[in-house]
Amino acid sequence: MGFLKRLALAVSGAALLATGLGTSPASALPSSVCMTVYNGTGSDLGEGCFFHHGDIFTVEDHRADGARVVAEWHTDYDRSGECHNAYGANDRTVTCNYNMKETGVVSFSVCVQKGATGQPITCSPHAYVSIGNGARL
Repeated sequence: MGFLKRLALAVSGAALLATGLGTSPASALPSSVCMTVYNGTGSDLGEGCFFHHGDIFTVEDHRADGARVVAEWHTDYDRSGECHNAYGANDRTVTCNYNMKETGVVSFSVCVQKGATGQPITCSPHAYVSIGNGARL
């Protein structure tokens, strides 16, 4: 399924959440949604998380392979960005703080790439998250 179709479905899901259909108590909603990127043999290369309180991404590099881990994100209102961890394996967690519309949906995946402008080598699947309440769509 293409990005635009998935985004349309995510927006529809956000509309259902806004009307209160199919929701659970706010205390049951996650504080973050995380995605892990794996290599071809199933080894964990890194992780990226989105925290809806503060519109924050964190990125961790779990493998000493000379590549960086990047969280690539897009909103349903045509905003996008990348959060890079170029510090190396298990050195530190990088935090990137953005100001997003609380009524929006953010889609993100976590990729491994060589250098700041390199092409992704491998990526996690996309996660779709309501920016306002952190619900995974």
